[in-house]
Amino acid sequence: MANEFVVRSLNEIAFWSRIMKEHAFFLSLGFTFNEQKLIEEAQQYIAIFEKIEEQLAGYSVNSDPQQVKAFNTHVYQAAVSIWAYKRKVLGLILRCEIRTNNFPLLVDHTSREAAYFAKRLKELNEGKLQPLPEAIIKENVFFLKIMADHAKFIGHLLDPSERKLVEQAREFSHDFDQLLYQALDLEHMKPQSETPPLLDQFLDQNRVSVVSLRDFKKTARDLIEACRIKSNIHPLLADHTFREAERFIEIIDLFEENLTNQTPLAGQ
Repeated sequence: MANEFVVRSLNEIAFWSRIMKEHAFFLSLGFTFNEQKLIEEAQQYIAIFEKIEEQLAGYSVNSDPQQVKAFNTHVYQAAVSIWAYKRKVLGLILRCEIRTNNFPLLVDHTSREAAYFAKRLKELNEGKLQPLPEAIIKENVFFLKIMADHAKFIGHLLDPSERKLVEQAREFSHDFDQLLYQALDLEHMKPQSETPPLLDQFLDQNRVSVVSLRDFKKTARDLIEACRIKSNIHPLLADHTFREAERFIEIIDLFEENLTNQTPLAGQ
């Protein structure tokens, strides 16, 4: 159990700390030269999460669980701090106090991911090593919204002349909006909707769409890196969204394995 706690903690920190660092980088690129203070704050968060990544290299599956627990707490505080920064930026944009190339939805999107990261670290330190079975629908609601957002961002950041890719992005946006609405319907029907047959079909349907979107993102990433399409999408952003789709697939696989085995996940 202790070893599983360490493995799960280090995995979450490795994935999400990189995501947080990249969020700060993307936000910094979107500010105008007038917003130097906000740029400097973003750069501070880049440094904070780079430091966390350096510290992470000092841990292994054999690390003392108590030391890992303390590390989780440290990283949790950084995640909460960058969440507050992102919400501050969102407020400034929505009140028209700053002009920026960062879409309000993108800033909100990144703040939701920071909140998710902080929540996972808190759950790990409470002994919840994996998302609980009853969280299947809620977890999918979160990630379906993330995927729907990604499709919208891609569609808006591609050059309008890339008509075919823009149309594909719009189709993915619509598909994931529909999957999200279905997930919310199931969420409203809980606990009666939490039956293995319904959840199994729910996960299968989501997985098919996420795999398709993941493949689209990979193609777009490769084309962007090769300078073969016209867009305002940074190559790192293209890879960033691809990795998050991969993460969602891993989580779906975890839930499907649990439903197949019909055994409680650790932490129950």
